[in-house]
Amino acid sequence: PPDTRSPDSTDVCSQDVREEYVFAPISIDLKASQTRGEVPLTVDFSATPDIYFNTPCKLQIGPDYYSKSVSWDFSKSSNIGTNPKGENVSTTFQQPGLYTVTVSVTLTWEVNQQAYTSTESESMTIEVM
Repeated sequence: PPDTRSPDSTDVCSQDVREEYVFAPISIDLKASQTRGEVPLTVDFSATPDIYFNTPCKLQIGPDYYSKSVSWDFSKSSNIGTNPKGENVSTTFQQPGLYTVTVSVTLTWEVNQQAYTSTESESMTIEVM
């Protein structure tokens, strides 16, 4: 089974954690309830991040040891607000056009009193007729 000790423990394994070993690739599963339709087009979006940490001894870094921020950019959609947060959001497109929707996930965590950050973004296009 994987080693579930906390990443700031003082054992030899965690003392060997160095920057080149610690990274958090993020894969984002971005989904929309529809990607094409007529005005007004209401679309529900979800972004499910898969987070992987690479550390020596296969230390598991659980949610108690990192923070996650999810933000959205809806290009020219006017009614969603400036920077919605969360993994699930909804908006209504009021004008015809092509809209680029981008979600960004940022992780911050600490190992051996060293702070790390990783950000990944995913985009899709919505066509409103």
